[in-house]
Amino acid sequence: MTGELALPALGTRRNLREEITQNLRAAVISGELRPGVVYSAPSMAAQFGVSATPVREAMLDLANEGLVDIVRNKGFRVTELSEKDLDELSELRALIEVPTVRRIAAAGVPASVIAELRPLATEIEEAAARRDLIAHVAADMEFHGPRVACAVPHLRPANPRRPRRPGPVGTRARRAAGPVGGG
Repeated sequence: MTGELALPALGTRRNLREEITQNLRAAVISGELRPGVVYSAPSMAAQFGVSATPVREAMLDLANEGLVDIVRNKGFRVTELSEKDLDELSELRALIEVPTVRRIAAAGVPASVIAELRPLATEIEEAAARRDLIAHVAADMEFHGPRVACAVPHLRPANPRRPRRPGPVGTRARRAAGPVGGG
C-alpha cells in the first residue's frame, strides 16, 4: 500500500467491526480505496488506531459483499467492475429507490423515525459541505439502508451480521453521483 488514506476517526455508535466495515465500505464506494491495489489489514488498522483483527473481520465482510477480493497472505484488493456491471447497478438503484420512497411515504412516517433521521440528514449535508465523500457516503448509507429494509421486509437477511450480497458498487456509481451533494 502506498500513502496514507483519508480514513475518518471512529465514534461510538456501533461496535468496532461494524463501524470499520461501514467506513471501509464508504472508502471503496467513494474511490478512496482503489481497485487493483492490495491493502493490508495491519496498515489500515494503524491508521484507524485499532488492532488488525476488527479490520480483517471488516474486510471479510466486504469480501462477502463482493466489494473486495482476498489476496492470500497479503491483504485485500478492491474488486474491479466492468462498465456493464456499473450500468446495471445504476439502473437497479433507479428502479428500487423511487418505488421504495413512494411505499414508505404512503405508509406514513412516525415522528420518532423523523427525529432519528434528522441528525443523519444533517450529517449528510455537513459532509457534502465539507466535500468529505467518505463521510457523506457512510452517512447516506446509514440513512437510506434501513429505509429500504422497512419497505421490503422480506428481503432483510435472517442474520443481520451477515447481510445479503448486494452486488458490486464502483466507479460508474461514483461518477453518476457527480460532485458530493445532499442526501
